[in-house]
Amino acid sequence: MDWISVLDTYSPAVAQQLRDNAPRRLGDYARSMVEGVPGSPMLRRIGRRHFETAVARVHGERLGMSVLQNALQEFWTAPVLHSGPHVQLYAEELTFTMVAFAHIAALHSGQRFTWLLPCSTITMESGRFQGPGWLTIESVPINVFGLSRRCLARSSVCALGGPLEFRLEPPADRAPSGATSLRQWLGGKTYESASVAFHEANRQLLKLWMRKKDTRQIVLDDDFAVELVIEHLQDRDSILTRCLFDRDRCQRLHDVIRRLQSELPAALVRYPTDMFWLVRNGRTRKLRLVDNRLVEDGTDSGRDSVPMDLPVILEMLRQRKLYPNTYIIFFASAILTGSRLLGGVRQALYMNGLTRSFSEVLSARDADERAVLRVLHDPTLHGWVAGAAWANADDWRQLLDFSQAQGALDKVIDRLAGETLQAASADFQRIRCSREIATLSHPNSAESAGVAV
Repeated sequence: MDWISVLDTYSPAVAQQLRDNAPRRLGDYARSMVEGVPGSPMLRRIGRRHFETAVARVHGERLGMSVLQNALQEFWTAPVLHSGPHVQLYAEELTFTMVAFAHIAALHSGQRFTWLLPCSTITMESGRFQGPGWLTIESVPINVFGLSRRCLARSSVCALGGPLEFRLEPPADRAPSGATSLRQWLGGKTYESASVAFHEANRQLLKLWMRKKDTRQIVLDDDFAVELVIEHLQDRDSILTRCLFDRDRCQRLHDVIRRLQSELPAALVRYPTDMFWLVRNGRTRKLRLVDNRLVEDGTDSGRDSVPMDLPVILEMLRQRKLYPNTYIIFFASAILTGSRLLGGVRQALYMNGLTRSFSEVLSARDADERAVLRVLHDPTLHGWVAGAAWANADDWRQLLDFSQAQGALDKVIDRLAGETLQAASADFQRIRCSREIATLSHPNSAESAGVAV
């Protein structure tokens, strides 16, 4: 099967979105992605209080409460979360496409704020010279913090503490001029953690790259996700609390997920850890639900075991010894607020698993849960944007050259917004190169038989 046939089979709503919008201007496509968001006043009521409290706790002091109130008021008119990027430098090629798309969407819909929901539980190195700890410039891999590959492979972004500074070192003698520029802009300061370093650096880059667009970002990373889950779990009547701490429901949820993992290709049920990641020694570790306990995955004698006890889970979340997994984050932040998730092709595929698993534990007899079920089954709940706004070589020369970098993102946005979606995405280059698409195109491969990807 080709890539569009794979999407037709496994995510037909997204496939239709792309067919319909391929000849349209990217600016028009971006505007359509933040219009007509599913949901209902009842659903917004269900998740709004928890969401707003968590946002205020994470961003209130930095943004100021008056700015945050304006941002939230705008958000509820069209709740959209850009869920594709990871917590890493915006100079990373794919991350940049999602940041650019978010600002195009805001510009063409008249919004002043963009809301990003990036993941930081990933490891600093996910493959050879790949991941948040690396940056490729002019085909040269650049070590962002100058850490050893062993450290990068064993450390998660959310758990990597400092002191850290941006060294941006190539592994060989050749140092691209873009890396030198980034080192001049971002170097010289020490950070307490990888997450803080990335967030502060990205704010610096946006300040440099954007001049005429009055758009502000609000980034809701895994630290926000922890606060949001805490807010829900402190509310005994929260739907999330019901799903996780009613023992029968929780077991049913995981029975469904286990069944789907055995029946469906791995790309459709991306669920590497049960509900939470355990953090120990700077690493996130997989957990499995066994007899109402979360047991660390693996065979070593030092495995940890966490009881599925509400006070225990809350305290470990507060101490950042646990982080929620993707299903829990999406359920709490998007499903329970009626928000649309805009991400990549991987998300377009594994949303099937999230939808099917939670659909089987919610009850249509309860009015609140019935409202959530309607959103779960809405085909416009999510959309593809990762790779829709692809910067070319000339764009990167401007973005990474100090003499041209001021306002460079404005110029990139203006150019891409006027191109068709097909052209701006380089003929859907990112989807064509997707490992998930390749796996599903060859259903007899080992990966599609259930090996995690």
